[in-house]
Amino acid sequence: MLIFPLALGGGVVAGYAGGGRLHGLGLLQLRAPLLVVAALLAQLGLPAVDESLRNPIVALSYGMVGAWLVVNLARRSLILRVAIGLLAIGWMLNIAPIAANGAMPVSVDALGQIGGPPADDIAAGNIDKHVAAGPGTPLGFLGDVIAVTPLRAVVSIGDVVMVVGIVLIVAAAMASARHRGEREIPRKEVP
Repeated sequence: MLIFPLALGGGVVAGYAGGGRLHGLGLLQLRAPLLVVAALLAQLGLPAVDESLRNPIVALSYGMVGAWLVVNLARRSLILRVAIGLLAIGWMLNIAPIAANGAMPVSVDALGQIGGPPADDIAAGNIDKHVAAGPGTPLGFLGDVIAVTPLRAVVSIGDVVMVVGIVLIVAAAMASARHRGEREIPRKEVP
């Protein structure tokens, strides 16, 4: 989904706007990156696996992301704990409707706004990891119900919260590099 790379870019822009330095991302020292890589690979591999295995693989990948969030919360500055906390809240807001419905509910109206497939395609399983949302869909309001027309995407409230968390993580990491640089490198006096 294009929204998450755009969030990274937005974080870099916000980081520079706050006087941060890009090398601060390298100082972030995120723990257990293989959990995220494995979760991403599991999601990308979904089309290649039997349909009966897709929901367990999605659940496993979300579990890996949850474990990664917990591992990375400890020993962080307040702003990074808040940012990672937002990422975790967004994750929980996404996992709740998936757990309640066996897949992420998606609004047919929102899909129509972006020129997406009709409800028949969703019901036929042509949109991985989704079910059509209807009036009786449990936690349907937490599903993919927000049409982002310029990106031709439909996102959830959880996705929006995660985007804010990603932007804050990147911007805070860049800002911490600025603060470290100010403390560690003495300024030269100009004669």
